[in-house]
Amino acid sequence: MPHVEVRRPGVGQPYTFEYQLAGVDVEGLVGIEYRFGPHVSAFADYKLSFAINDTDLKGGGSLDTDIWTNHIIFGLSYRFGAPPSAAYPPPRRSGSVKWSSQSCGECPYWDKRKRLI
Repeated sequence: MPHVEVRRPGVGQPYTFEYQLAGVDVEGLVGIEYRFGPHVSAFADYKLSFAINDTDLKGGGSLDTDIWTNHIIFGLSYRFGAPPSAAYPPPRRSGSVKWSSQSCGECPYWDKRKRLI
């Protein structure tokens, strides 16, 4: 929703200064990251934007414009704290698991001694 600001030349000409619904906007973003270790990485992002603006002007007339913009970003990143794998350790597989009386005794994942296979 762009803010339209148009001042026509000449004394007493109407001045357009307002937000208007003006058309379609499309954006696309692509990025890549390379990790050097558990805490440091380098990244690059590319963003492409396109907007169609068809606005009405006070006093009659219109303003039509298509706007293309793009951005390229390069950077380094540092993650504080423990590496992600330490935050979520793999589940432990213990030999004894409590058996519920509501569980089926013929379940293929449990052996006869009520242990997880």
